Amino acid sequence: MKNIKLVESEASIFDDNALSSVRLENETREQYKARLKENKNFMKMYKRFGRERFKQFMNFMKQMGEQGAE
Repeated sequence: MKNIKLVESEASIFDDNALSSVRLENETREQYKARLKENKNFMKMYKRFGRERFKQFMNFMKQMGEQGAE
């Protein structure tokens, strides 16, 4: 019997509603299509750079968004 390694469960990077493929309330068709296109680019980046670097990028983007909101 093979040894089974338990992996700590981490929160998914893609739990954010903005990364969902479901059309959000009060979202126009054009906004929905643009968001899906951005999501596709995010998935390309995730596959290219890996989980850890993508998490760093998402945290950086979140910080930039918070700074721009002030």
